[in-house]
Amino acid sequence: MVKKKGLDRLQFGLLESAQQIDNKIKDRVDEEYQRMLSVAGSFGFATTDIDWYQVALKLAKEFVPELKENKPRGPKLKWGMFEKMMLAGEIYRLKITGLTIEQACEELCKADVWQDFLDQKENTYGSDAKAALLKQYSSNSRESIIGMHAYLHHVQTDDLDGWQKVLNEIKKK
Repeated sequence: MVKKKGLDRLQFGLLESAQQIDNKIKDRVDEEYQRMLSVAGSFGFATTDIDWYQVALKLAKEFVPELKENKPRGPKLKWGMFEKMMLAGEIYRLKITGLTIEQACEELCKADVWQDFLDQKENTYGSDAKAALLKQYSSNSRESIIGMHAYLHHVQTDDLDGWQKVLNEIKKK
């Protein structure tokens, strides 16, 4: 038998005593409280000392149109600032070894991180991966400058593993 998600309707019989009715009401209150704790937990609140206003606000933001955040219209951007910044940092990393921008993009499109990202976001599947990377790179852009500085920061702090970890975040997007 499939268990219903909602609560059964609270019903009282004519022959039930006041004690039986009180017990049913207390059981219902306990069940509702446990379910509210479960809802609060699903929103990331600890089950002790719950801020019920915040729980109510999160629920309202999910279901009340006036409280929902307006989503930007149009298609989602494939390349955000993070991806462009990381691309610029990687191109800079390869440029300081003597490669040109085109050669750097050719090397990068062979790397798993960029292959996976391009296959998913650009639908290149290896065909025009280099062109897709070149299209997104601009040496004078804000993202390029930030990416270069971010890479240099990791080099200066001797944290190239940290750079690689950040770079691997691209796969997760």
